[in-house]
Amino acid sequence: MRTLTLMLTLVLSACRTEKATGGDTGGAVDADGDGHDASVDCDDSDATVHPDAAEVCNGIDDDCDGLTDDADSDVDMSSGTTWYTDADGDGYGTTASGVGACDAPAGAVALDGDCDDTDAAYHPGATPGCDGGDRDCDGLVDNDADMDGHAADSCGGDDCDDTDASIRPDGTGDCALGLTCADILAMDRSTGDGQYFIDPDGYGTGLDPFEVPCDMTTDGGGWTGLAYAADLPLQQWFTGGDGWRYLPDDFELVLSDEQIAALQALSTEGWQDYVGRCEGVIHYFYETSGGYEDAFGFRFFDGTETPRGVGSYAPHDVTVTSDGCAGNGGEGGSLDQATVFHFESVLVPLTNVQCRDCGDEFPEQFGAALIDNPAWLR
Repeated sequence: MRTLTLMLTLVLSACRTEKATGGDTGGAVDADGDGHDASVDCDDSDATVHPDAAEVCNGIDDDCDGLTDDADSDVDMSSGTTWYTDADGDGYGTTASGVGACDAPAGAVALDGDCDDTDAAYHPGATPGCDGGDRDCDGLVDNDADMDGHAADSCGGDDCDDTDASIRPDGTGDCALGLTCADILAMDRSTGDGQYFIDPDGYGTGLDPFEVPCDMTTDGGGWTGLAYAADLPLQQWFTGGDGWRYLPDDFELVLSDEQIAALQALSTEGWQDYVGRCEGVIHYFYETSGGYEDAFGFRFFDGTETPRGVGSYAPHDVTVTSDGCAGNGGEGGSLDQATVFHFESVLVPLTNVQCRDCGDEFPEQFGAALIDNPAWLR
């Protein structure tokens, strides 16, 4: 009995001793509580450092194998940086050369995207050149950035806009910014009212680009101007008394018939003011007789003719906004005493007029301010 009591006492004493020393650790202490005592833990004051820890890029021997960062083959590269070989020393490496490391290998940099690592003039952000290369590495040839086959004008080329492949020279070497002024406005290429090159039948077909005035402000803008080459002179056009007659020649327009027809084919709206100057020639209403029997008739570009000698021009939309010639004399050709007809029609421009009260020899004179009053299509 005494022997059994002694054996139990020894066992209990051994258990108390093992509990006090932390198991079978040989008496060592795990101060940072990471499950590894100081006999194997190379930093028992840091729970993230122990033999089972992952080696990361932080300048510490995390896994206690005596190797730090890149010197350790077990280092976790996701904690490091991708470095790129920079052979030409321009600060950019080739993307394909990327390797992960904690510190930059010799000749490597953190920036990639170099499209020619043999030439320091080629790298992202470089100044574009005119040598047919892609110096700024954006995938576009510098002197033909939009790849339309025409070099930028800054490189001695003829491309008016090297950022848009649809804008390129054609025929005469001019660049159309759109089919019409409305097209230019819709594509946000307008810089306000002014002269623009257009190409109604499209690039590379039929007509060469040609220049027109564009009204980019009136009624929403996008109006293409069809200008006249000359005014109708104020003079006596006919003799032999009253009678209905068209002018012997049509008005002279700046654009060709083919150019005007191409524009009309794309247009759904049109307008024009005919400003008729006079001396003794009734244009619309005669205030003495109160009649319209002498009211002018008009011919449109396609040959369509309006009514004549009547108060209404239906079915055409024509408004007389000023009738200075109604007095039948004393006007002297003044613009202040002109008769102004306003046309709303896609058939404009007007190409001729016919008159009746225009053949007496006093003389009876008429003309028109055409240059300042072009036709407009949209």
